[in-house]
This record gives sequence, structure tokens and C-alpha cells, in this order.
Amino acid sequence: MVILHVKRGDESHFLFSAGVQEAVDVLVRDITAIFNGRLKVGRICAEMAELAEHGVTLPPNMQGLTDEQLVDLKLKDEWEDKCVPSGGAVFKKDDIGRRNGHETSGSQRVRDHGHGEGSPGTAAGGRHDRVPHGAASSRPHPHGA
Repeated sequence: MVILHVKRGDESHFLFSAGVQEAVDVLVRDITAIFNGRLKVGRICAEMAELAEHGVTLPPNMQGLTDEQLVDLKLKDEWEDKCVPSGGAVFKKDDIGRRNGHETSGSQRVRDHGHGEGSPGTAAGGRHDRVPHGAASSRPHPHGA
């Protein structure tokens, strides 16, 4: 039995135990699936905080446009009235223009605890730190998890 310490640069991510007879391609596939899964969970957590703070995303054809451009192009978010938080909402403009600005209010507000040390997230330069490997999710986990 060996324990592999999975790192990116100097940042520790997790430990992985494997048998000495295990094939390298199987190890790479399993470790990649775990690493990419952790990144997905991190992105979901980040999106939940954004959802609570700025509401649901706008349709792709409306994202990034200014209010004046939306008026000029006569674009309207048809889901805006249907996707209001049940506990009420307060308008908080999304400076990026990606979300509709309906912040959740009151007891429904999600607390942002931030990313802890070793948590997946965005690497330097704004790119996601992802291990490239095509077959990462196509193989079921050997222990059924």
C-alpha cells in the first residue's frame, strides 16, 4: 500500500491510497475523477453564494449588457418575475451583468464562508485549476461510491 499526496504546485489537495500493483493509468483516472469532482463542488459552492447575492443568471443573450443596451435591443428577462425568492428579494445590481440582481433577503440569506485552505477554486490568472484527462468520469468507482 502506498499513499500518494496530490498537490498542485505547493498547494496540498488530498491523499490517495493505492496498492503497489495498481496500474498507473487506473491511478491517473481515479485521481483525476476525484480532483475534478472537488473542483465541481467548489464551483457549485461559489455559484450558490452568487445566487444568494445577485439572483439567478440572465439569459445568455442578455449577460454583460448595460441597462441602456438592453433597452435599445428591447431585451427582457422572461424569467425575472417567475424566479423571485419565496422569502422576498432586494435589488442588488450585479456589476458584471451576469445575474438579474434579485438578492435573497431575510433568513434565507446564505452565509459565505469562503474557500478554506486546500479548497478547489480559481488559479492565478482567473483560470480553473483542472487536471485534463478525457476518461475521468467515464469509469465507475471501484467501491461503488
